[in-house]
Amino acid sequence: MKAMTMFNRIILSVLLTLVGGVAIYKTSQWYYCLPPLTSYLLPGACMNVDEATYKDIGNAEFHAINTNCDTLAKEEFVDVDAYKSDSSSVLPKWLRRRTVVFVYDPGGPAESLPRFDLKGNNRIRISVPEVSEILYKQASWDGNVLEYDIGRVDYPSANVAAGK
Repeated sequence: MKAMTMFNRIILSVLLTLVGGVAIYKTSQWYYCLPPLTSYLLPGACMNVDEATYKDIGNAEFHAINTNCDTLAKEEFVDVDAYKSDSSSVLPKWLRRRTVVFVYDPGGPAESLPRFDLKGNNRIRISVPEVSEILYKQASWDGNVLEYDIGRVDYPSANVAAGK
């Protein structure tokens, strides 16, 4: 009987550690800048699609990547990644450093992809007509000020993770 009790305690402590780790992961601002935890636990449960690429915007290249995870619940978000646009680089794109500058929950079809405009020196405007929720946005990147023009936000949140 004691062996069964010890086994139950071990199983319970492992489960509580996993649940606590997932809770910490989900509440941290880095959650939206990293691949979803489900992609590690259930490979193939998440699908990443590079929906749009914008080149030569303020010496930068931007990618809008739609991540869609279907496990127990549906989780979807679009992250906007920025790369330095260096055509003289011999390094492949996957070796260049990417920076996540904006993450949002589209809440609907991919019609709400971002658009980018160069507004004067070192000012880049990111426009999205409609989002469900803004999860992360960075104020500047590589010496450029990032301005956001969001048409409608269905679930405004006061705790948006802000970048540097």
